[in-house]
Amino acid sequence: MRSQAVLFVITLVLGAILGAGCTTPGTPPQTQPGVTPTASLIPVSGSPVPPEQLVAFVEKAYEYAHDHGKEAALREFNNPAGRFVEGELYIFAYDTRGNTLALPFQPDLIGMNRWNQTDAAGTAFIQEIIRTAQSGGGFVHYLYADPSDNFRIKPKLSYVMMVDRDWLIGSGIYEPPGDSLIVRVGADPLVREDLRSFVGEAIAYAGKHGKDAAIREFNDRNGTFVRGNRYIYAFDYRGTTLALPFQPQLIGTDLSGLRDPFGVNYTRVEIFLAQHGGGFIFFHYLNPARNMTLEPKMSYIQQVDDTWWLGTGIYLRDWEKVVTADDLAAFVREASAYAAAAGNAPMIRYPSGEGHFPPAAQDTGDDAVHPVRVVLPAVPGVPLGKARGPAAVARPGAEGHPPVRGGRAGWHRAAPDGGRPGEG
Repeated sequence: MRSQAVLFVITLVLGAILGAGCTTPGTPPQTQPGVTPTASLIPVSGSPVPPEQLVAFVEKAYEYAHDHGKEAALREFNNPAGRFVEGELYIFAYDTRGNTLALPFQPDLIGMNRWNQTDAAGTAFIQEIIRTAQSGGGFVHYLYADPSDNFRIKPKLSYVMMVDRDWLIGSGIYEPPGDSLIVRVGADPLVREDLRSFVGEAIAYAGKHGKDAAIREFNDRNGTFVRGNRYIYAFDYRGTTLALPFQPQLIGTDLSGLRDPFGVNYTRVEIFLAQHGGGFIFFHYLNPARNMTLEPKMSYIQQVDDTWWLGTGIYLRDWEKVVTADDLAAFVREASAYAAAAGNAPMIRYPSGEGHFPPAAQDTGDDAVHPVRVVLPAVPGVPLGKARGPAAVARPGAEGHPPVRGGRAGWHRAAPDGGRPGEG
C-alpha cells in the first residue's frame, strides 16, 4: 500500500506537468602456479578481519610509504616479522607494469612480472588490481593462496591504492564476508562517479571565481555546494582547514594530526592523495545530519592547485537513501522539459543485479526498500540533467521520505491509477 501511495503521488505530479504542457518549475594469460612457503615465518591464522579493518590497514601503509619513501617502505612491507604483518594481513606491492615489489611470504616472486597471471577461475587478477588502483583505489575479488593456512587457494578480497603514478600497494582478507556495506558502496560505480563529479564541479567553480570566493561559497550552508549532508570541504597541504560548512569553528585549524577509531590519520592520507593524482579514502567522521554522530564515510579527494585541495564524501548509511529535495526538484524540471517536447510519461527503472540489493529481495511484496532510478528517454534538443548520485528512496520514516517497493528488473511505467506499475 505504501508503494502504491508513493507512485500515486508521483503520477499526480507528472500528470500535472503533462497537463500543463510547458510548465517550468524550479559523485596470453598464464595460470597461477602452485606456491609453497618460502619464508621462515607465516602470518597467523586468526578470526576473520572485517573489510573496514582491511581498508584502514592499507591506508596506514599508504601513509607510511609517503613518510618513509619507496625504498624503506618496500623493505618494511617485505619483512615477514615487520609492522605490516598483522594476523592474516600483509602488504603486497606492484608497479604499473605488473612487476612484483613486495610479497613478504613469497619472496621468490620479488622482481617477477605477473601481468598475465590468472587465478584458478581465469581472472587476470594482477591486471584487475592495477586497473582498480589507477581508478582511485578500491576492492578486488579473486582467488589466491592463503599463507596462514598452508597456502590453500581461497577467495580473497583485496583493497588497493596507488602510492604514486608508478606503484601501488594493497592487502587482502581470505574468505571475506558475503555482504559488506563498505564493499558495496566502495564498488558502486554511480557513487564513485557522483563523488568525482561533485568535486570536479567545485574545482571548476574555484577556477572561475577564484580561491577566496570559492571558499566563501563552500562554507555557506545555504550555498550551492551544501546538498543535504553532502558538502565540499577544503584544506591546504599543511592540513589547515579552509572550508568545513558544518564546523565553522574549525576554520583555520590544523587537523593533520587527527585519527579515526581505526587509527587512520585521514587528513594526512587525503593530503597525499591530493598530491598524487587524487583518489578515494574511507574513514570515520562526524555526520551533521545525525547530530554529529561519528560514522564511516567514503570520500573522493582532488587537488585544486599546488596550494589547496578539495574533498566530498558519502556516509555509508546514506548510500541507500540519497534522493534529496534538490534531486526531486531537478527531476520535476526535467520532466517538465520532456513533457513540453514529447508529451510522453517518464519511465521508472527498478534495476537489480547492480550490487544494491540481492535479486532475492526483488518483487517480494514486502516493504523492503529497493533502488530506483528515474530515466527519461532522450528527445532531440532536450538536455536531461545528470543525476547527482545513485537514486534510491529512503527507508521508512527516514527524513520524511516514504518507502517504495521495487519490482523485477526492467522498465516500468507509472500506473495511471496510482497502483503498482506494470511492465511497459
